[in-house]
Amino acid sequence: MSAVTVTDEASAGFTAAVADEVADVRFDALPAEVIERTRHMLLDWLAVSIAGAQQPSARAAARVAAAEGGNPLSSVLGTSLRLGPQHAALVNGVAAHALDYDDGSRWAGAHPSAPVVSAAVALGEARGLPGDQIVTAIVAGVQGLCLIGHATGPSHYAKGFHTTGTIGAFGASAGCARLLHLDARATARALGLAATQAAGLKTVFGTMGKHLNAGRAAANGVLAACLAAEGFDAPQDAIEARQGFAWTQSTSFDPARRKDGGRFGVEQVLFKRYACCADTHSAIEGIRAVAARRRLTPATIAGVHLGVSDGLLDVCDIASPTSGAEAKFSVRYATALAILGAALGPSDFTDAAIGRPDAASLLSAVTVEAVRNGHASDPIEVTVRFTDGTTETALVNPLVPVPADELPQQWNVLSAKFDDLVVPVLGAERAASLRQSVREVDRLGSIAVMTKLATLES
Repeated sequence: MSAVTVTDEASAGFTAAVADEVADVRFDALPAEVIERTRHMLLDWLAVSIAGAQQPSARAAARVAAAEGGNPLSSVLGTSLRLGPQHAALVNGVAAHALDYDDGSRWAGAHPSAPVVSAAVALGEARGLPGDQIVTAIVAGVQGLCLIGHATGPSHYAKGFHTTGTIGAFGASAGCARLLHLDARATARALGLAATQAAGLKTVFGTMGKHLNAGRAAANGVLAACLAAEGFDAPQDAIEARQGFAWTQSTSFDPARRKDGGRFGVEQVLFKRYACCADTHSAIEGIRAVAARRRLTPATIAGVHLGVSDGLLDVCDIASPTSGAEAKFSVRYATALAILGAALGPSDFTDAAIGRPDAASLLSAVTVEAVRNGHASDPIEVTVRFTDGTTETALVNPLVPVPADELPQQWNVLSAKFDDLVVPVLGAERAASLRQSVREVDRLGSIAVMTKLATLES
């Protein structure tokens, strides 16, 4: 029996409708705000990918990809390596997700840039395409990602599927289909080819396997769109069909569940301030809110209670992390670091860093309790009990996109993050030139101008 909770009649035409919307995205019809938000996505993606390329998972992926050879058409950021577009998308996707510092979207329930931007830039560079077409592809890809992710509903993630790997493949294929100027029927075929490749499990969280999910989604999206462009056949209804994606992987699929007001998906993209699972960020901000009112030290704290939604327990409740990767998925460890006033940047989540005694001693003082049913990214109720018998509470939701009038400030924040991550790899002068290329991306005659700046001299 079908797992889909709506009738077949209600589901009919969903894949085609998404394909229509993706194929209809035009650069000259995009609002200025949407273009600006896409620049922010590119800047953040470059930062986390260049820094992430230095991580063990990305280095391993690069070695495997380089050993297979292929046409050197697309750049691997933060390295001197050039690969075919599928392999470049794979390695850049792994790198973009390696630090768990990349952007997110609650509409999609996934990290959008690691699959979508990695795919669009790799294919766009290989085809010698200009920057405005890359921007269009990113907007279209994130649109497809959000439409499909939102309709799929929460059961898919709750069951154990990693949406960045599964839904991310749809976003990558949609973006690449737009880049190749596929019409709606060909775009639907690309989505169908993404559907049969969509994979990724949450059980790999805390390991390099999570990074692979993002990289495979990017590479699968490139492949799906390129095959569709060559006439490769696939169903026009692969998402909603019996034994299709939603039928097999969701009990909450509802095509009527549309994002607010038909807006662009890029309007809801969120950027991380901390190099750990986004679902821990509410606890971090809650501690910072309490610290603004009371001085926090390990000696003055009797305990910290985190009231979470039950969905968090299967995502980032590793009680005693034994590696830097596991620490990124420990809300207790993130809370302990916040108490200690740490920056919670990449250096706080290395294998060496997690052994710090002050953080380890605080772990036992932090308790996590599911106080409601809900999503892992719901706000967390933070209660700090002090040794003098008093308590302080905070409830902060940091996972809210900034309004349009705060975009200049967000650019400055992301620029500081960019410099922190990129300057150590490329140097200050090259990093500044790269950042300027993002500012001018829609006017670049070739996206290769940007990618060349994002690589090391061979």
